[in-house]
Amino acid sequence: YLIFEYAPSDLTGLLAYRKQKLKPPEIKCLVKQLANALDYCHMHNIMHRDLKPSNVLITGTGVLKLCDFGLSRTFQGFGNYSTRVITLWYRPPELLLGAKRYDASVDVWSLGCIFGELLAGSALFPESSEGKVFQKICERCGANAEEAWPEELRRLPQFGKLGPRPDGGLGGPRPGLFGEPLP
Repeated sequence: YLIFEYAPSDLTGLLAYRKQKLKPPEIKCLVKQLANALDYCHMHNIMHRDLKPSNVLITGTGVLKLCDFGLSRTFQGFGNYSTRVITLWYRPPELLLGAKRYDASVDVWSLGCIFGELLAGSALFPESSEGKVFQKICERCGANAEEAWPEELRRLPQFGKLGPRPDGGLGGPRPGLFGEPLP
């Protein structure tokens, strides 16, 4: 058995039941805490691989707790891993295109999707298929990817230029691992 601290909500619930959009300082606090938690995982060579709002719990004092490590795994840089990971709306383009080699940067994409969702008040890429999600990413993030960078598309399974820092972190150790609680 595992026993966890009680957390009365998650980010999905917070977004669904709030009457107003989150204020920028609240979003900053939440994203900082989530980035710290993700950085901690990555510094210990763990990819979460299913980062989404419902897997981010919020305690009664506003402290975030990352949960559901069912799809997580250890990693050592780029490797050949399962492609059927990460909930569709938070899946990065390289996995949508079938890349088998990836690293912890897939979690960073998911973090960015959550950040955008907190800002917008709704999911950025709420589609029902990989093709539709990829099309929505291209629409929202720039020109048609195939026309804009065909050489890079052919290399996506080995794509590594936008990965995490060489030491695997998102920005180095931060004081107070899980950041400050909500104001």
